[in-house]
Amino acid sequence: MRPGYFEMLGILCKTRNGARLLEKFKIFNLYYRLSELRSRDYIAMRIIATMDYSIDEHPRVILSKCMTSGYKHIRLYATQHLGTVIKNDKNEFNDWGIRLLCTQLCDPSQDVCLMAIRALDDACTQRKNLDHLIRLRPNLDHLGEAGNPLLLRFLSTSKGVQYLHDMSYIEGEMDDWDSWANRQYMIQTEVKLARAMELQRFNYFSEDGKNEGEAMQQLEHVLTPHFYGELTRTEEGCELLKRKGHFARYACYIREHCAESKDPVIITELKSILWAVGNIGSTANGLPFLEKEELIKYIVGIAERSKVLSLKGTCFYILGLMCKTKQGIEILENFGWQGILHRDGTSRGLCLPKNLDRFLEVPRWDQYRETLPRVDIPLATEGDAVEREVLKATGELGNHILTNGASKNLAKIKSEYPTYFSNLTLYSAVLDVLSHYHFRLPIRRFVLGLFDVKFEGNVWDYLDSIGESVAPSSTTAEVEDKGFAGVAIRTSFDSPTRMISTAEFLPMTPGSPMTPEFTKGSSSSSPSPSPSPSAVSLPLSQQGPVESEAAKEGEVRNEEQVREEGTTEKESREETTEDVET
Repeated sequence: MRPGYFEMLGILCKTRNGARLLEKFKIFNLYYRLSELRSRDYIAMRIIATMDYSIDEHPRVILSKCMTSGYKHIRLYATQHLGTVIKNDKNEFNDWGIRLLCTQLCDPSQDVCLMAIRALDDACTQRKNLDHLIRLRPNLDHLGEAGNPLLLRFLSTSKGVQYLHDMSYIEGEMDDWDSWANRQYMIQTEVKLARAMELQRFNYFSEDGKNEGEAMQQLEHVLTPHFYGELTRTEEGCELLKRKGHFARYACYIREHCAESKDPVIITELKSILWAVGNIGSTANGLPFLEKEELIKYIVGIAERSKVLSLKGTCFYILGLMCKTKQGIEILENFGWQGILHRDGTSRGLCLPKNLDRFLEVPRWDQYRETLPRVDIPLATEGDAVEREVLKATGELGNHILTNGASKNLAKIKSEYPTYFSNLTLYSAVLDVLSHYHFRLPIRRFVLGLFDVKFEGNVWDYLDSIGESVAPSSTTAEVEDKGFAGVAIRTSFDSPTRMISTAEFLPMTPGSPMTPEFTKGSSSSSPSPSPSPSAVSLPLSQQGPVESEAAKEGEVRNEEQVREEGTTEKESREETTEDVET
């Protein structure tokens, strides 16, 4: 069956004469039967999409029947299409559509209920539809938080405020918004703004306009209704706001922390309060609250001089909300901000500074800190040529351009001077380099695989001496840098097995999400001990009986076994070098 056939019949539904003609030839009877066929659900969807519902005839009855169908996907599609009809209708919607959508609020499927809430929310942008919905007094308790956006619409009328007051909804909801919902609203709004801006980054040369339409749709629904903004639309709501004292506390917080640029907790709370105050100022009844507390100059000051970019952006949107009223446009004109109007003189909810430099300029940071920690490794300057070359090549592994040459250089040094890679002093210095700077995991494995340090015998005494030199009064030796904790080698002096715990790497904690907390000058580094290499390679006379016996057994190994081990070690090293180069 051709789709154009349904389109032609749908055009006849637009007039009463056409509806009579369809009724005469029993087309509507056929529609009733087709909408009940389970194996032909696509036909029912096509019928719903092509009919016209402007007059009170059979199409409305067929739509209501599909909205109460036994099949969830049919009910969901019919509810969604009804919301589309509401959105595209230039005139105020009729009462029958509101009644049908209220029926869907009690649907057993949660998806259908949420779709009905979205459709009603769009319909209630017109005052007549909102008044009719309030008269129906729908029960939204079973929907939980999903029904809150619709209940917030009720606050914009006196009848709605009275209805919600009878439900004991307003005061409890106000306490929730004061304690946590303000922050949740701020986070959701910032996420929606980020998504909407991301969707606008599409290819202008592409013939597919899908992203563009989706981006515009996202931007239209970024700012959802705010409790305080809807509450101040009526005189009753303003009186309740005064009685609770929330706004006075918000005003004190803004005046006290308007110059904050470091504490992330204060900045987050300040942004949530600014969104609440901005929504209050977007209404004619709420703007006097801001004038009385003289908050507008503080908001303009944050937008122009704050070091935190997220605060500047928040105040930019808030000033746009204030421009929704003529009084707000006139007030902001005195502060050097101009409201943008449509051709018909209505506000677009957008405000721009007359002097863009004052808004776009970011103050210079008067404090700084080096981006890389200063690591003091005595062996890098006091060691011999081989040790210095090993440390230099290890550092070059952090540069992807020098990685291949550095890995080959280390492999060459390993083959020529294998004894250096069993030296605990050099091993400790290499660990300092790896712990303070960024290296990829394969490179770390390659470097650590070059060393063959045996933690046995008097080596533990050497480790104890490191711990005592760094923290003699503690049972745990930790080497920490100011503002940066590098590798902390911890030795448990009380444990009989003398096991070393895993090295810890702790990153810096930033001062704020947008403006880091800087400390003046470069960070000081903890002094690194420079133990003597003799503390690692002990002579046989100073070793215990177990160590002496092991050393003697190592000396009597035959040359053939040494050659085989050397060949195996060289092949393994070459394979690791190839992995690093890859």
